[in-house]
Amino acid sequence: MSNDLDSINSGQLLTFLFATEVGIGILVLPRTLIKEVGTGGWISIILAAFLVGIGVICITLLNRMIGDSGFAALPILLGKPLGWVFSVALMLYLVAISSIVLNLFVEVVRIWFFPAASRLTLMLFLLVPSVYMVSKGLRVVALFDGFIYLIMALLALVPLHGIIDGNILFLRPVLQVTIGKLTSGALKSGVSFLGFELLLFFYPEVLGKKRLFLTGAGSIAMATFFYVGAFIAAIALFGPVQPAHLTYPLLEISRTISLPIVERVDLLFGGLWVTAITTTISGFLIGLVKAVETRFHVRNRISLAVISIVTVIASLITGSFAEAEALADMIGIVGLAVGVVFPAVLLPVAWLRKGAIKKWHQSK
Repeated sequence: MSNDLDSINSGQLLTFLFATEVGIGILVLPRTLIKEVGTGGWISIILAAFLVGIGVICITLLNRMIGDSGFAALPILLGKPLGWVFSVALMLYLVAISSIVLNLFVEVVRIWFFPAASRLTLMLFLLVPSVYMVSKGLRVVALFDGFIYLIMALLALVPLHGIIDGNILFLRPVLQVTIGKLTSGALKSGVSFLGFELLLFFYPEVLGKKRLFLTGAGSIAMATFFYVGAFIAAIALFGPVQPAHLTYPLLEISRTISLPIVERVDLLFGGLWVTAITTTISGFLIGLVKAVETRFHVRNRISLAVISIVTVIASLITGSFAEAEALADMIGIVGLAVGVVFPAVLLPVAWLRKGAIKKWHQSK
């Protein structure tokens, strides 16, 4: 594939990041946080957003200092052996997060819509259109992600209904939560912001690189707004206790909505969510494709087919919904380490290796 197919402007990057970040989190985050933190969970979401923002700053500075993506320069920064080890580890991370998203999608659809559907059938239902978009390049993925604004605008009506018809006084007391619980909640919220770390893999493809930080921060701000709204809506409509026992609070809220034309609003909500989750899985897959191309100089239908098969196999390893959620929490921590800690550690290394980076660029 031509690299021209991967060129995107800052507006398209904003759409791409936001679409990748928002997916599974809009369904599972309210319940997870209410269990962990209680009514102060919205504070944890904001703390997680600030933490992720630090990661965006570190990645932006790292990419600018290198003049390329942080991933591309790993063998130069860490030496070839260690650089390859971390490169493979990051690719395995992308496989893991893609498989987790795919598996959680399957579990949601089986629990809520089609209990008798086979896992493999549902995986292919999501994966086939995602792989097709990825085969056309980053630009096509980002252009399709533009639908996310319309989708999110419609999905936002569900938490808005919860806030309007509910009682926001259920959020009180606001600060009756320990710092430890807020911190734990922030870490659990991290999985819902995953997607920002893809900035490590894309830099030459982005036009308007000076706006890279603002683009990343903008995607986080939009995701934060939506997540906080979803959390408040669940508390306002169902109270401070019940949402912890609801598998998907937003889907339950959609069941309470009555429209003159649409009899089952929850099915409409579910259909829109399926589109949103397609943008999430395609975002991680194009990141994985780019990583393989950068390190192995291979990008064709065969490599994409291999990536897809590996992702499906990894998804089939998880056997239950509880296991999928446990793995998602684990991957959330790993994702924060990849997106925040790893680039922060690489920054001083890049400064010390300025000479090697210059020679690397000259040899291209």
